[in-house]
Amino acid sequence: MTKTILVTGGTSYIGSHTVKALLNAGYKVHVLDNISTGNRAAVGSRASFKELDVYDASALKAYLEENQIDAVLHYAGEIVVSESIENPSKYFTANVAGMDQVLKVLSEVGIQKIMFSSTVSLYGNNCIDKPVTEDTLLDPVNPYAETKLMGERMIYWMANRYDWKYVIFRYFNVAGAEMDASNGLRVKNPTHIIPNINKTALGQHDSLKIFGDDYDTRDGSCIRDYIYVLDLA
Repeated sequence: MTKTILVTGGTSYIGSHTVKALLNAGYKVHVLDNISTGNRAAVGSRASFKELDVYDASALKAYLEENQIDAVLHYAGEIVVSESIENPSKYFTANVAGMDQVLKVLSEVGIQKIMFSSTVSLYGNNCIDKPVTEDTLLDPVNPYAETKLMGERMIYWMANRYDWKYVIFRYFNVAGAEMDASNGLRVKNPTHIIPNINKTALGQHDSLKIFGDDYDTRDGSCIRDYIYVLDLA
């Protein structure tokens, strides 16, 4: 029997690539997103889509009760580190209080499988210049990472209580696009380095800003690890 997957935040960069990968693998896919930062066109017409804020508990519960969902892939949330420092309350509201609403609804409707999109930022400075494993000491150094860690712990305890199965991905910076250019990073004002390089090359930016000049590298600039978006999806 074909499994049905719900992807929250499914119009986002990573979410939309995951939706396509699931569809290509033969799953039936539902997408919920308020499109505050995502792009509706990135999902296409093969997935069932509804514009809905998943942190609206009553609306989410009604949707889940109307549709038979086998598992939830949770991508919805706030993700910009610099913004989280300027406005931590926004991140605690979405990524912690919002997560609480989602998990509560899942427990009420009986969905017992969840995947959570977390971040390698949980390791903070402990992942600089050395390999990282799941056992590396966690040390979030900004509100964004802190809220992701809290989300992980919330899932752990809910899974412990309700016998859920869960997977959490702590990945590095994600980059790339579909090889046929059908999808990629579609953000109006991206903070990511690669689209800003492209915009500068196309003359849309006067110059490219690279932050930091005191890293322990040959020229003092930062070196980051990247993962290809389709490998992650």
